[in-house]
Amino acid sequence: MSKRDDIVNEVIRRVNKGMEKAYSFQGDGGVWGNWGRSLPALHFYEGATDHELIKPGLYDIELPMQIQYICRLSDSRKVYTEGREKLKKLQTAMELDERLRKDGDGEELLISYGMSITEITDILDNVLAVGVVYNLRYTDKFLGYESFRH
Repeated sequence: MSKRDDIVNEVIRRVNKGMEKAYSFQGDGGVWGNWGRSLPALHFYEGATDHELIKPGLYDIELPMQIQYICRLSDSRKVYTEGREKLKKLQTAMELDERLRKDGDGEELLISYGMSITEITDILDNVLAVGVVYNLRYTDKFLGYESFRH
């Protein structure tokens, strides 16, 4: 497994644990085929990474990860009230502590992470979507042409 896989798995583990009883989907658009039948739902989407070579053999990488929580509204007049409650719950699930460790207590995976975007919207009648984007920074090996030198 790659370091990116470990990071994504830990994010999903944290959020699923904090947002119990939600169906979980991964990948762009994965939730849209099922969300009407499977609410509440979590949707995880990995964005394009930004790589910077910081020294020979080492990349500084930023991975934006979007997390959406979709659920039914209990009162359509309280989109933002309910949305802020769900946003706080989602943020609390993700931000258990300042560190992100493999399997919760193993190897430290990130340099830093932070929330860059939040969104609260009603996507259909009585259906609320709360979205966040976390920018996850980590280092990983620059493989270069090493695999071709054998």
